[in-house]
Amino acid sequence: MHGIIRTSKNEGTPVNPDPQEVPVLLIVFNRPAETAAVLDVLAQMRPRRVFVAADGPRAGNSLDLELCTRVREMVRDKVHWKCELETRFLERNAGCRMAVSGAINWFFEAVESGIILEDDTVPDVSFFSFCSELLEVYRHDDRVHMISGDNFQDGILRGRCGYYFTQFAHIWGWATWRNRWQEYDVTMKDWPAYRETRDFRDRFSSSAAFMFWKNFFDSVRSGKTDTWDAQWVLAAWLRDRLSIVPETNLVTNIGFSGSATHTLTPDHTANLPRQAITQPLRHSSQVAANRDADLYTERKLYSPTWRRRISGRVRSMARIVGLS
Repeated sequence: MHGIIRTSKNEGTPVNPDPQEVPVLLIVFNRPAETAAVLDVLAQMRPRRVFVAADGPRAGNSLDLELCTRVREMVRDKVHWKCELETRFLERNAGCRMAVSGAINWFFEAVESGIILEDDTVPDVSFFSFCSELLEVYRHDDRVHMISGDNFQDGILRGRCGYYFTQFAHIWGWATWRNRWQEYDVTMKDWPAYRETRDFRDRFSSSAAFMFWKNFFDSVRSGKTDTWDAQWVLAAWLRDRLSIVPETNLVTNIGFSGSATHTLTPDHTANLPRQAITQPLRHSSQVAANRDADLYTERKLYSPTWRRRISGRVRSMARIVGLS
């Protein structure tokens, strides 16, 4: 597995940015109850710039039309604090791949860096200051791909900084910078060549994990799986970039239900409790993937047992990458 140690200039850097100044993108669809839970947390934080993007209702689906309308009305009602609110409400359904990637493109046309939440990702309020601090610390360090709010280490602490680095890009509540996102390619044009490289094979400690990711990327590249997040993982791996994970879980995914796009099967990652993180953070003197954490993640999330639990459905794989 990859774990290149690289010196960072960030150790001891005093950073105390205002988390309310960090722009937030909320991506919604047709789930009023889940959307309300996320908006309630945003109302506590009161970010000064809020962007909300919504896919359109699916053609011929009258329930979708009703629920999408309710969600959009809720956004206008619940974002009641003094802020700049911008919306991108699609009239027609674009699907997960194009709706989400298009929303993030739209967001980064307007901002240099920011936080991305979906309608089923409920953050702890400390998630915002965590992202705010690290967005500033690693703004000019392009070895860092993104900042996650997710931790799937089951209480195991990884290091003493308040966060660690990983090769996996957990996207249930995350933040990044415009210049990182600009290297995102929704078509995955570089995947066919990269899949044959030793660099890709050496990322995994087991053949099971290797096959999981190879099959998943193949499915997304071919269009069989309609998702946007595999492309974001690939963008990191092509550049050997790492992601940041907090020492405690800062985001709960409440989207394991019949109304979810991909998270249809409840499991041990559903509804994980949130725990506030202690700040200020201690910033690492090295940028390196935590091998023990990555091995734990690989065995927990990308093992044959995990694949059997989701019945081998490639459709569900798309959301599992949301854990990564």
